Amino acid sequence: MRNDNTFGIHFILRMNKVKNGKAPLYARITVNASRIEVSLKTLVEISDWNPSKGLAKPKNEKAKELNSFPRTGSRAVRRLLQTIATAEENYQCGSHQKFVPGK
Repeated sequence: MRNDNTFGIHFILRMNKVKNGKAPLYARITVNASRIEVSLKTLVEISDWNPSKGLAKPKNEKAKELNSFPRTGSRAVRRLLQTIATAEENYQCGSHQKFVPGK
């Protein structure tokens, strides 16, 4: 069985919100061409960011710690979406009707 769903997660800085040389870090999640951006509530020095890799340049401990999140966070999001996709495959048509209020 072939899966036609697509998924991607990229980490970006929002350059339109730069203050004092720092920009907020966002996770851009794309599923089947629909995209959302989620703020990670972290500011990153623009000079410490490598946009082509989507990671901080590992110059210091803070940057190294920041780089651990994309790896672990990506895995967690992928597992969650895989669980949702599996649940949708197992979903029985018509079974939702018993949960509709008023029916």
